[in-house]
Amino acid sequence: MHCVVALNEINWRRPSVGYGVNPEILDNNWIVYLNGKAFAGITSITMVILDRNTGSVLYFGSAHDEG
Repeated sequence: MHCVVALNEINWRRPSVGYGVNPEILDNNWIVYLNGKAFAGITSITMVILDRNTGSVLYFGSAHDEG
């Protein structure tokens, strides 16, 4: 799965950011899901949070959506 969505467009398990990152970062920004892992087991998807206005990367890491 590769897609770019807003938080309100997600109709599957919602992502969460890592500890120490404000969860409000998901609001009003683009969420880019990257799935480049070859392992077919239970893993988390990698996501990038992009600022809607500047395109700046605000977060790059796990979506914490294992399972």
